[in-house]
Amino acid sequence: MRQISCFLLLLSSSTFTFAQNGIADTLLSLPAVQINASPLQNMEFAKAKQQLSKEDKSLLRNQSLAQTLQTFSSTYVKNYGPARLATTSIRGGSAVHTAVLWNGLPLQSPILGQVDFALLPTFFFDEIAMVAGSNGAAAGSGAIGGSLELNNTSSLQEKDCTKIDLSWGSYSNYFTGLKWVKGTSQYANTTRLFFQSAKNNFPYLNANGEKDLLPHSANIQYGLLQENTWKIHLKHILNSRLWWQNNDRELPPTRFQGRSVATQNDRALRAQIEWKYLADHFVQQIQLSFVDEDLIYEDSIAEIYSDSKTQVFQLDANWQFNWKEKHKLLLDIKYLFTKAISNNYLFEPTRSQYVLFASYQYLIHPKWKIQIDTRQEVVDDQLVPFTPELRFSFLASQPISLYANVSRFFRLPTFNDWYWPTGDPNLAPENGWGQELGMNWDINQSWELSANLFHKRVEDWIIWLPNGPNFTPKNVQTVGVLGSELQLNGSQKIGNLVAEVDLFGQWLRARNLRSVREGDESKGLQLIYTPKWQGRAHVQLLYQKWRFQYQLLYTGKVYTTIDHSLDLPSFFLSNIQWAKTWKCFRFRFAVNNLWNLDYEVVAQRPMLGRNYEIGIQINL
Repeated sequence: MRQISCFLLLLSSSTFTFAQNGIADTLLSLPAVQINASPLQNMEFAKAKQQLSKEDKSLLRNQSLAQTLQTFSSTYVKNYGPARLATTSIRGGSAVHTAVLWNGLPLQSPILGQVDFALLPTFFFDEIAMVAGSNGAAAGSGAIGGSLELNNTSSLQEKDCTKIDLSWGSYSNYFTGLKWVKGTSQYANTTRLFFQSAKNNFPYLNANGEKDLLPHSANIQYGLLQENTWKIHLKHILNSRLWWQNNDRELPPTRFQGRSVATQNDRALRAQIEWKYLADHFVQQIQLSFVDEDLIYEDSIAEIYSDSKTQVFQLDANWQFNWKEKHKLLLDIKYLFTKAISNNYLFEPTRSQYVLFASYQYLIHPKWKIQIDTRQEVVDDQLVPFTPELRFSFLASQPISLYANVSRFFRLPTFNDWYWPTGDPNLAPENGWGQELGMNWDINQSWELSANLFHKRVEDWIIWLPNGPNFTPKNVQTVGVLGSELQLNGSQKIGNLVAEVDLFGQWLRARNLRSVREGDESKGLQLIYTPKWQGRAHVQLLYQKWRFQYQLLYTGKVYTTIDHSLDLPSFFLSNIQWAKTWKCFRFRFAVNNLWNLDYEVVAQRPMLGRNYEIGIQINL
């Protein structure tokens, strides 16, 4: 408590200093910092970033974030089935190598180190953006493959409205969402509620090749997101957010299991309150966040009952400066306190983190821009690897720009790595360096081509190895990643018809560079569940108030064993969707897995065949 008190005193004194000294008066006139943007968004460039458009998001509001990422990003989603566990792999990273930030708050589980994207409703977020590539300086622990930014924007300027989303899908898949906005120029209230349920009893082929219905696979999810914004003064804004959610899932058997009675309940309460001081060229923000999560897994057949609770407290203060049309500076100080309570641990572990982050951007010339990011963390009085990043961009000619970045990254061991009865409290953080070269070519006002080449090397990669009758985590693996991405997107108008096209392809080589034990055959081989090739093609046709969308997703072969003795074949997945919009009403019809493909993303976990969906959206 003494450390926390000192930290609060430092923040309060710095706030008083900036407010009294009138720094904004000493700076030259420049465009003001965006009110709704997060501090990191104002400093992002020279990165491969994909942001979901407002229109695309409106068609996906009934889906989980796992479905949204699989459809509209370069992320490989490792999906165990409808509403089942869904994790990500970005540019050769594992499930624990994606940092997820909700308005600046990390959402990765301290116990598992990952996020289950099947539990995150797209309906709850105003902005969804993925930064591919190492992003450790800005996003912190775990941003080895990339980071995902989920933001809720201020609604002071949003008109009063009520939005209702209803959808009905195959196998009793129902979704209801309500968004209610009410406010004035000084105050705004935004309330979101959702309910989703499904039986997921779809037909599949069991181990004997016989058609059967997937049993014990139902799920129910519901939640509330409450946001309030107060404009206390011309330059002072106060925001509060409360996110509560409950998820109940039956866990079905694999193709080779006779039956399953396993269940999982996930409950989460997340709260934030933040104050912003807005000057012409200076923004100060102080944010207080709290997370309380509980995961209960129960399997009476295996006689397993696991109850794991985590609590996270974060205090964050940052200052943003713009001056002389050439300089941007961001300073950020954080304190995080994490506690875990689990019947799998011998005690209740805690962790304290202090974070200091600084980012400086300089416009050297109208064609040249450079940025330096630095991050230093202290975890339980121990320094973690110093994490710098250098980025620069160059406008080679009017339509073509080049960028490059070099970055260091790290990932702290999870609480399970450290505190499981067979864990190792002396594990070191994973760490390494990444590099990227990229090009953006604005072919004309309607078409854009982008390409990049990236590389990284991860040292001290943690894996669990056999140790007698148990498994123990060790810093023994070294992984090298080399890859390239190519994307073309644009639109063409033909009379009253507008055609929009988005094409993306990725080649990726992610290999284990050293043997981790005697007899290890994985050296030099592609990592498991890491496809060498991925691609997507999206085509949309817009005619007056009609919209037709076709999606073709390609996933290359993945290996499911480290010696490559077993694999899952590559597959193409097709989806189509029609939508018609009236003044306050939209109707849509979708066919997913159009060709009724029998495929797996995780071995022995059947995926949904052809299925249908009808949805309506009402705006009042």
